[in-house]
Amino acid sequence: MSYTIEYNKQVFYIEEGNEKLYFLFIRQGDNNVREADTNLRSKDWYLVEKGTEKDLWKYIGKRMGSVVGGGIQKSKGWEETEYFTPEDYIKQYRSKIKNAKPLDTMLDSFTMEAYIYLRDEFTNDKDKKVEATLRKFIQAYEMSSYGTYYYDKTKIGYSVSIKDTETLKDFLMNMPKGWQEDYQSGFKIEKHTTRRSRRWW
Repeated sequence: MSYTIEYNKQVFYIEEGNEKLYFLFIRQGDNNVREADTNLRSKDWYLVEKGTEKDLWKYIGKRMGSVVGGGIQKSKGWEETEYFTPEDYIKQYRSKIKNAKPLDTMLDSFTMEAYIYLRDEFTNDKDKKVEATLRKFIQAYEMSSYGTYYYDKTKIGYSVSIKDTETLKDFLMNMPKGWQEDYQSGFKIEKHTTRRSRRWW
């Protein structure tokens, strides 16, 4: 049985007018996926949701179905896992949201890199607007080209290290993030206490 192991979560926020907008990051991995060099289970940080507190709870509510069915479990030591109870799961997220940190403190704990892979010519007309936005980011931040995507040589890769809060906010709020036929974009993240960089989409 394949299931997701949830290791940690972190919530940051910004204030827009009278409202707080939140960014929810989760460190998780599949129980059947292991690192080639250590044989330890692979685990990555992902930006999974952004929006108001209500938006976060909607997303958490969707995850609850997997929690109840055993599709999301919590780590217990190096190899063991155990089921969340719904009450425990909600309690953890309530605490994380209540104790959310300002976004301008995120780079104190994490280093981040934005990346984009895209084709020279997009084949899906529906993604033309996304293409234009991604190319604006590449140009505006002078993102460095670093070769092609391993599984699709038609996609050229670009990246930039995020060094300040305004840049971080711009990428989190405005860069299209996803994994589509013509492009892939997201972030690589390294928490200062972890041993290597991780990717979340």
